[in-house]
Amino acid sequence: MAMVLVGYIIHDYFPPNEASTIIFNLSLKSPKLSHLNDLIRLCNCKEKLILVLFQLKRFRSTLNSSCNYLIAIDALFTSIYQSSNSISMYIVLTGINFINLDICFYLMIYSIFSITMSLCSTFFIGFDRLLSVIFPITFAKNKNSRIILYFSIGISIIYSFYTLWSCMEICLSIPKTQVICSITDCFQKDLGQMSFRNSIIIIGCSTLNYIIIWIVIKYRSYNKSTNKKGADYTQRIFKSLAVIMSMVFAG
Repeated sequence: MAMVLVGYIIHDYFPPNEASTIIFNLSLKSPKLSHLNDLIRLCNCKEKLILVLFQLKRFRSTLNSSCNYLIAIDALFTSIYQSSNSISMYIVLTGINFINLDICFYLMIYSIFSITMSLCSTFFIGFDRLLSVIFPITFAKNKNSRIILYFSIGISIIYSFYTLWSCMEICLSIPKTQVICSITDCFQKDLGQMSFRNSIIIIGCSTLNYIIIWIVIKYRSYNKSTNKKGADYTQRIFKSLAVIMSMVFAG
């Protein structure tokens, strides 16, 4: 994978014939690198090789951003809780129709935790982008980015376990209640209303993040000193995350 990536970047900076020769020598670790002609060629191109290494480092740092980690976490837990639909489908299609609520809870433990993690991750993705737009220099430091990432994951886990514990208390207090066993069946009584209210608040705050980002981007677009390339990149990120937010908000 690394050689493929190096190959793509080398082709961007070197003429086709020269790039092919360099990639061939590097990939096979050929003794030809010790030949005088190859050494002269590499010495003449050292500045270009430095640019290649810089591009590789920048590519890696971009992928390792806290936002990308949060998006990956959100995608992971979303896929996990979506799989819970197969449980209720199995119960209906096999003619069982209903099962006890306590059994349903045990089947839905991973889904309850996952849907809460996904909801929190959605908020923190927008929050992460908001901080990166408002404090671009401070947030660009890898240390600060990691702190936000760990904070986001920590808060999400705590709230997810709290929700899971609340569901357990409710479900085990009325274990014989008959349900089809969807994830919403585990949110009984007042817990269902509380979870719905909290979800609306989190989604509302997530939407507010993007509204503030939009305002900041529009404000800075009138500033001629703003780096156009950086502004365009931020707008692309905003559009991508806005699509994600729209999908979550629409259900």
